[in-house]
Amino acid sequence: MARRGAGGGAPARIDFSGIWGAAALMGVQAVGQMSLGHWLATLEGWRKSQAGTKADAPSDEDFERVLAQSEGLPWH
Repeated sequence: MARRGAGGGAPARIDFSGIWGAAALMGVQAVGQMSLGHWLATLEGWRKSQAGTKADAPSDEDFERVLAQSEGLPWH
């Protein structure tokens, strides 16, 4: 079942212009070649790096989960 938009009407849509605009601001040139999962991981990393606080390294489990998800593998 598709997610509904904020108004409860049409399904939520991906804002590709927002993705391309954010990528341009971040200096990411290959956004068109990324999977949506890869882009979301890149965006999460960017946000953490710009937060102004030192981020903790991911745990081994978190790293393996993100790696499996980026490769389209199921994670248990």
